[in-house]
Amino acid sequence: KKIIDNYHVWFLLTSFFNAWIVVKFLKHYSEHFSITIMVYHALGTYLMYLAAIKQSIAIGILLIAIPYLFRKKWLLYYSLVILAILFHTHSFLFLVLPFFISKPWGKLTYVCIGIALFAMATYDNTLGAFMEYAQSIGANVASIEVFDDMTVSPIRVAVYAIIPLISLLFKKQIKNKSNIADNLFLNMSILSLLILSIGLVNGANLFARMVGYFELGIALSLPWLLNRIFTLRSRQFVYVAAFLCFSVYFVYDSYMIKDFNHYRAISVFEFIKSLF
Repeated sequence: KKIIDNYHVWFLLTSFFNAWIVVKFLKHYSEHFSITIMVYHALGTYLMYLAAIKQSIAIGILLIAIPYLFRKKWLLYYSLVILAILFHTHSFLFLVLPFFISKPWGKLTYVCIGIALFAMATYDNTLGAFMEYAQSIGANVASIEVFDDMTVSPIRVAVYAIIPLISLLFKKQIKNKSNIADNLFLNMSILSLLILSIGLVNGANLFARMVGYFELGIALSLPWLLNRIFTLRSRQFVYVAAFLCFSVYFVYDSYMIKDFNHYRAISVFEFIKSLF
C-alpha cells in the first residue's frame, strides 16, 4: 500500500491470496466440491470478504493453520493463529479450536449451547462486561458493534441450523464414521449456529462477522453428511434439492435483505489502464 497508491492492486493481491487458499482448502477437504463451493457462496461468505479485507486475510492465514492442527504441530498452528490476530482481532477464536476435534454432540457441544443461551438471556450484562475487559487489554471493540440495536434475520439462523439439526437427528448413523477433520468441520457448523443465534438479541453485524470464521464448516459438512445418510441412488436427488434451496437463500439474503447493488467492479482493461 505504501509502494503504490492504486488501491485496485491492493484489492487484487488480497483477493487472490484469500480466494486461492479458500479454493485449495475446500477442494482438499470436501467430498463434493461443487456443492461445497456453492454453499460457500450461498451463505454470503465471499461477499463478506468484499467488505472485510482484513478479516479475509486473517481467515486465509487460519486456513493455512488448520492442517497443522490436524497433525498436532502446535507451535506452527498457534504461530499462524497469532499472525492472523495481528490482522483481525476476532481470530482469537481459533485459539480454542483444538478442543473441537472431538466428536460433536458430546459434553463440549452442550456446554457451548449453555454458554450461548446464557449470553442471549443476559446479553447486556455479559457482553457489556466482555466489551469492557476487551477494551482494558487493548482490543479494538466498539460499543456500537455490541449494542447496535440490530438483530440477525431468523431465516438466516434457520439456514445455519440445518447441518447441526441433521447431525443431531442422524447421530447414530454417522457415529464412528468421522475422522478428525470431519469432527472439526461439523463442530464449526454448530459453533456457527450458536454464535449467530446470539445476534438474534443484538449486535447483528458483530456476530455475522464473527460467524464468518466458522461457516466454512457448513459448506464442508453438508456433502459429508449427505454421503453418510443417503444411499447412492437417492443422493443425487438430495444434492439437487440442496443446490436449489441454497440458491433461493442466496437470492433472498444477497438481493432482498442486503443491498448487493452497491458493489461495483471495473473491467480487466480498466484495471490495466489504471496502472498507467
